[in-house]
Amino acid sequence: MSDEVYEGAIGIDLGTTYSCVANYEGTNVEISMRIS
Repeated sequence: MSDEVYEGAIGIDLGTTYSCVANYEGTNVEISMRIS
C-alpha cells in the first residue's frame, strides 16, 4: 500500500438542461459549466 495521500475530488452533475463538472484539489475549486 502506498504512503501517498491524494486530497482531491471531482463532482459531476448531469442535469436535463445544464451539466456541471467541478474539480477540487487542495484549496482550489474549478467549476466548468456546459449547457446541454
